[in-house]
Amino acid sequence: MKYLLCVVFLFASAMTLVNAAESENASPWEVKDAYLYCVEAYGDKDEKQLLDCVNEEMIAGEYNTFKTLTDVLAYIEKAE
Repeated sequence: MKYLLCVVFLFASAMTLVNAAESENASPWEVKDAYLYCVEAYGDKDEKQLLDCVNEEMIAGEYNTFKTLTDVLAYIEKAE
């Protein structure tokens, strides 16, 4: 039984590492679309709410998230 639990634990740990390694950056156009959606939904007054919204969209697409709204805007500029 202990052996089986160890195997299951190791497998779960390995899958977690694989999933974390597979995260990648969204294209600037995808980030721009997410940002524009969030601005339309929440307005542009609350930066934290916008950042949370954009990051939720990134998480849903299994992409890396952003630390600040400034990072989001700088990344979007790559699309133009």
